[in-house]
Amino acid sequence: MSKRKHRRSGIYWCDRRHFWIIDKGWKGKRIYCLTYSDNPDEAESLLDAELEKLRKAMLHGERPVYLFHQGAERYLSERKHVATFTILQSVVLRLMPFLGEMPLTDIHDNTLRPYIQWRIKEGVKTRKKDVNTGQFYTIRRDIKYASINRELEIIRTILISAWRRWRCELTGKPWIDSAPILTMLPTKPSKGKPDESHSAKTYSLSWDEQDRLFPLLSARLQRMCLFKVNTGTREQEVCQLRWEWEHAVPELDITVFIVPEGYVKNGEARLIVMNRIARSIIEVQRKEWEGKSKFVFPNPKAKKDVPYSRLQTSSWKQAWHNAGLPTGPWVRQGVHTLKHTCGRRLRAAGVPRETRKVCLGHRNGDITTHYSAAEAKELLDAFESLCERKEGIVLRPQLTALGQRN
Repeated sequence: MSKRKHRRSGIYWCDRRHFWIIDKGWKGKRIYCLTYSDNPDEAESLLDAELEKLRKAMLHGERPVYLFHQGAERYLSERKHVATFTILQSVVLRLMPFLGEMPLTDIHDNTLRPYIQWRIKEGVKTRKKDVNTGQFYTIRRDIKYASINRELEIIRTILISAWRRWRCELTGKPWIDSAPILTMLPTKPSKGKPDESHSAKTYSLSWDEQDRLFPLLSARLQRMCLFKVNTGTREQEVCQLRWEWEHAVPELDITVFIVPEGYVKNGEARLIVMNRIARSIIEVQRKEWEGKSKFVFPNPKAKKDVPYSRLQTSSWKQAWHNAGLPTGPWVRQGVHTLKHTCGRRLRAAGVPRETRKVCLGHRNGDITTHYSAAEAKELLDAFESLCERKEGIVLRPQLTALGQRN
């Protein structure tokens, strides 16, 4: 029992958190909030303010003023099941110092300008390893405007939800009367050369570039990347792959993996059909890890049974550089290029568009996880065509805009 008591009923001291908590009932409604303050006068003022809001809402139908942090909290609570929840959470935390205590009705292009300017100035900071000393150091690079736009889209989603979906429990009215149109930053140059703020171009590997890149990777990374480029899977689908997801297809004498929707970016269960190259990698992993780990690609250096957290490590970045592949802000150099490479090769092999969408795990409206043997055979034939090394036409990103005159 707490030794500290407040002179006002409904205000209690929390020994564990060392601040006052408001928990009071009024006309059948409950007021509960954390004050984050050890000042009793501030707690009492906050209770008076909350009671006044409740009186105006119940007696006069006046809608309370909703702040951004309330909308952000509800936005995150509705997306706990999303695979990218941790990314959304980190973006919301960055927004809090700028918008946390701001009413939703006051958010528009002008109030967002300080955050955008700070985000551009802050850039993106990454750690890089010095090959000579082995020490890590932090480097800064300019952030892409597309990255800032994705953060602005979260704000836009909160505003639209407050306008169209979320209702005040006391009055039944929407949180706000309307949502403003937020202006996105330009991601493509209108004319002339692009700069570092514009979006990078997708890069697909040719067979010759793959033969130069893969031998430079570590043994475990080489297996995972070879599996990825032959199955069109995403990075975390490879890292989180588990033996319990493997299912036999007796009609074709093969096995497939079905990744549950909670581990897929678009929220749909993913069918992974493997060609003979991908199956050979699985057999190597099976001899080494089945029965010892629940993951197909576990991390042997970890003390617990955990997978690798990512593929885009310093080994990948160093191998990309040593292979002589293009670098710079206009070219995407991450492991996601392997998925684009798989899609381009499927197209070069003449695989129909609808089949390619299923092969690459794109959202197509058909969320069933039940596939017939004939459908699995169609996907298997598509992936087996990758073993024939059909090159096709490779278009490379240009550093100058099309139609630019000298």
